[in-house]
Amino acid sequence: MARVLVADDDEDIRLLIEMRLRREGHAVTPVADGQEAWDSLRSGGYDLAILDNSMPELTGLEVTARCRAEAALAGLKILMVTAFVQEQDVQDGLQAGADHYMTKPFSLQDLSTQVSLLVG
Repeated sequence: MARVLVADDDEDIRLLIEMRLRREGHAVTPVADGQEAWDSLRSGGYDLAILDNSMPELTGLEVTARCRAEAALAGLKILMVTAFVQEQDVQDGLQAGADHYMTKPFSLQDLSTQVSLLVG
């Protein structure tokens, strides 16, 4: 299956996503802030990054923009999962380079569907 980075400063949500994806056979690396996410992603080997927007150190938008500026991360799929629900928030996420944008609260089935669509 896919190698997935899950970045969210909310431990409960991070664990919920992690458990669901592991149960589906994915290799999951959980991190609690944007800088950890960026450092992990730069090490390479990930198929998908699931990013919250509101995190300490770097936001999900900042991590996304950095990934899109790096040739080595050009193929990385990015799924934003965030509580920022305004239309402008969604547009900002997609313009930064996210492949898909989900708002919290979300269903685990919808998350699984999006992950499958993004990583095949």
